[in-house]
Amino acid sequence: AHPLVLEAAVLQAVETGTAVLIEATSNQVDQYGGYTGLDPAGFRDQVLALADRLGLPRERVVLGGDHLGPNRWRDRPEREAMAEADDLVRAYVAAGFTK
Repeated sequence: AHPLVLEAAVLQAVETGTAVLIEATSNQVDQYGGYTGLDPAGFRDQVLALADRLGLPRERVVLGGDHLGPNRWRDRPEREAMAEADDLVRAYVAAGFTK
């Protein structure tokens, strides 16, 4: 989620006429903000604003989530961890993540 890495990836897609796949991990982006302070919708908005600024059509931006299971909440009881993971996946899907 580092801004320079995101910019380099988007610029590569612009220069090559390809799509860009940008993935966020559950530690970076979650329903509570993750360590970036962004929930999935906020991360999406940040990436799409960057794509707009650099001239990459939004339809060439693919957003993905990585490690979206219960591992983030492994210190909690199974039922609670799974409920958190369900909420996490729902937040990613609602924000338009497709991978």
